[in-house]
Amino acid sequence: MAKNARDILRSLEVTFAKGQIIFAEGDKSRDFYILLGGEVEIRKNDRTIAVLAEPDSYIGEMSTLLGTNRTATAVARTDCKLIKVPEERVADFFAHSPSLGLKLARLLARRLNEMNDRYEKMLVEKVPDASAGQNVFEKLTANSNHRRFLEFYREHMGQTLTLRDVMIRVEIPSSEFNRIFMTFGMAGLIEINERQITFNNAEDLSLRHMILNWTGRKR
Repeated sequence: MAKNARDILRSLEVTFAKGQIIFAEGDKSRDFYILLGGEVEIRKNDRTIAVLAEPDSYIGEMSTLLGTNRTATAVARTDCKLIKVPEERVADFFAHSPSLGLKLARLLARRLNEMNDRYEKMLVEKVPDASAGQNVFEKLTANSNHRRFLEFYREHMGQTLTLRDVMIRVEIPSSEFNRIFMTFGMAGLIEINERQITFNNAEDLSLRHMILNWTGRKR
């Protein structure tokens, strides 16, 4: 590391005593820190979610990079020494310390990769028994009136319409709407609030697949 870079790092060193708050959840501060020595506890909703003890660990960098408020609280678990990089000096800091910038980029890439892995695992775990989705789908397509409403549902997923508008536009006898609303409501596909109806996406992945790939009502 160049002498100028070492001088910059030395000028940014700060210390925190055991128990001292480095930053608090919800703060608008944008500084980020690099741990030189000691341990830092990360808390969220008054619960410890991580303890950082490895030298060169980054702390609070997401608020700096994204310009958002602090999403957690950082507290010195022991007496600590850190580098404090003010928001306005971030670009200059990494210009003089490219190796630290590369380390941060690798850290963010690793976090993204871990997030993708967790998301894929979550999708696998959430895939329900296909037979359950099939049973619900059979109820949604039980007769011609249900199938007409299912076509209308597919065209308006994610939208909210007035009940009056729906009952006018869907060619179903008015006496059948209560039964259909109950079927689709129990499946979590619609929500009725006062005089409006919201068409929700199916949370059941197998049911959603069946609905989206349905070829239309039987004539």
